[in-house]
Amino acid sequence: METQIVRSRHEKGKSLRRRRIIEAAAALASEADSDTVSMAQVAARAGVSPATLYNLFQTKSAIFRAVFEDDHNQFREAVAAAGIESPFERIFVALEVVMARYERNPQFYRGTVRLTGAQSLYAEMSDHVGYRSVFWRDLLVEAVAAGEIRAEVNPEVFGLLMVQVTRSQFLDWAWGVIDLSRAEDQAAYMFALMLQKYVTPSTDAKLASRIAKLERVLARNNKVGS
Repeated sequence: METQIVRSRHEKGKSLRRRRIIEAAAALASEADSDTVSMAQVAARAGVSPATLYNLFQTKSAIFRAVFEDDHNQFREAVAAAGIESPFERIFVALEVVMARYERNPQFYRGTVRLTGAQSLYAEMSDHVGYRSVFWRDLLVEAVAAGEIRAEVNPEVFGLLMVQVTRSQFLDWAWGVIDLSRAEDQAAYMFALMLQKYVTPSTDAKLASRIAKLERVLARNNKVGS
């Protein structure tokens, strides 16, 4: 019994140290060029010894993998908390959630762009893309099951395409080319056009209305084709 208590305390302490390290790395990513952030800096910010840091993560890439996983989990929780029953509608609500997260913490998200400067960290970002594609894929599968999208759609392919759409809008925003409102409108419009061929009659009118509204907004702001 005593051994179990000691083990439980050890695991709890380990979990808390991992959490501090992840939060420290995320903070550093939003403050400076992350390619220059050392393991020692992460350890110092987290309040752990370098030995503890290496024992828990081994590499900076592993730390940022955990940072991205944590960010993705928070994103999924935020979408679920929106309480939207329709999987098809959740596709567009998820875009709103993404943009809201960027707006709340722009320093962090813009900071992650700099991670692509190192090959190993770029690999971690590629894994992050994988998480996102699975998220979109699963929403499409649910929409098919709900009768909102026809079974002819390929969820795997569409999941990857949706990641490419959101990533292109994210990068344009991160580099200051467009604002978040424009990024969301453009991503939603591209999503809608991609799905237009596959919606069922029960969803067709709603999608047509969404497309018309987005076209008016984009045209009014001279954004179409820019």
